[in-house]
Amino acid sequence: VALYPNPAKDVLNVSITQPEGGKHKIEVYDAIGKLVSLHKADLIGGNNVMTLDIATLAKGTYIIMVKNADNGTVANTRFVKE
Repeated sequence: VALYPNPAKDVLNVSITQPEGGKHKIEVYDAIGKLVSLHKADLIGGNNVMTLDIATLAKGTYIIMVKNADNGTVANTRFVKE
């Protein structure tokens, strides 16, 4: 999982590379662990890019978790909202 730009202001691009497609959840958590955003996606095998609107989030550090509903794998990374 790669995020850009980081830090981000209004929009965050989430690049996810998967060996095969499937259903995924993209969860955004704030610094204290509260879920602030949830997105569902059917991803394809290969590179996928999703654009998330983060304009309404407060400034701070967030964690993105990408969960594969088919096989249970989880990837996470951090980004900063300016």
